[in-house]
Amino acid sequence: MKTLFLLLLISESLFCKAGQIPLLELTSDGVPPVVVKVDSTLSAEVLYKRALDWVKKYYENPDMVIKSKDEGSMIRIEAYNDAFFYRENPPNTIPSREVYGLNYILEISFKNGRYKFDFQPDDKLYVNHGALALFTVYDLVRDKDIYGKSYQQARESFTKRMNSINESLHNYLTGNKTGDW
Repeated sequence: MKTLFLLLLISESLFCKAGQIPLLELTSDGVPPVVVKVDSTLSAEVLYKRALDWVKKYYENPDMVIKSKDEGSMIRIEAYNDAFFYRENPPNTIPSREVYGLNYILEISFKNGRYKFDFQPDDKLYVNHGALALFTVYDLVRDKDIYGKSYQQARESFTKRMNSINESLHNYLTGNKTGDW
């Protein structure tokens, strides 16, 4: 029994150290920032330089999205993604899926061995590449819209996209490669 307990304890500690990234979550007050621990031997300056490289690879126009930077400690990005998340419509509805664009600010701050990921979405949404949506980002925390249609799937899509940005940055900073190439 002691062996089984010890084995479970070791496997749990390995799992937790294997790069658990705190998840971002949309609340009625916005998206609280998360602090992500990386390799404790990486200085704030190294993380900052790697993050700048990540911005150059992740964003199509990196010089346009970087709005400010504090050498070695912070990068502020303002970006727009015209397909940030989606929402499925009821069956036999055209279009079957609506795609929503979003302006957002991303502020990444660095300390030795960790970074703070502060994702700040604009409250306005743009549907199907242009028109202003009839609801805001903060409506997604509700259960249903004014027509009784659930926000759950849209909220999940939104959350997944936010967290995929953070995961991409984390993988770049730590040197974790995803995929076979």
